[in-house]
Amino acid sequence: MITMKFAHEELNRYLKLMTGNEQFDIKLNMDASVFDFSQFPLSKNVCYNEKLDDAYLISVHGGKGSITATNTRAVLLGVYRFLRETGCVFLRTGEQGEIIPPVKADKLNVQLTQYAQNRHRGITIEGAVSLEHLTAMVDYAPKMVSTVTLYSFAQCMSSANAGTATRITCCLSLNRLTAKRFSVYLLAK
Repeated sequence: MITMKFAHEELNRYLKLMTGNEQFDIKLNMDASVFDFSQFPLSKNVCYNEKLDDAYLISVHGGKGSITATNTRAVLLGVYRFLRETGCVFLRTGEQGEIIPPVKADKLNVQLTQYAQNRHRGITIEGAVSLEHLTAMVDYAPKMVSTVTLYSFAQCMSSANAGTATRITCCLSLNRLTAKRFSVYLLAK
């Protein structure tokens, strides 16, 4: 449940920045039974799977309500969608790429249901990337509704150890990993 904890932390962090309040009455839930499986645009040969297929229902009125989703990943995606719907903008990685508007808590109103159009939505970057860039992109990916971040055949150089190039091949997926808690397996040249 690391992803659920992270989703709670992100929701509370951004709402505090937006409203100045520290207490919120927005519940995060997993309950696949509230969704109509026929709404998923899957091929006839693919069956709905709540662990693979993301959907979320956001029902917040006056700063109170819930975000319910099919799985923990979809809860996190629902949190970021709620934040975008209430005025947050995530232009690029890092805090300098975010626009967080001041909003009164009682003006937070979002009602929507979202079914993912594809099971896998990802970002692929090839070439020389720093470890700092890698971690920033993993943090940024779910804000842009990406469920997979791929880096292939990259020369990874940490600014802390810029003299050592390390060849990496990694696939970071929010199915198992969250933005701030992940492992990168480095294979020395």
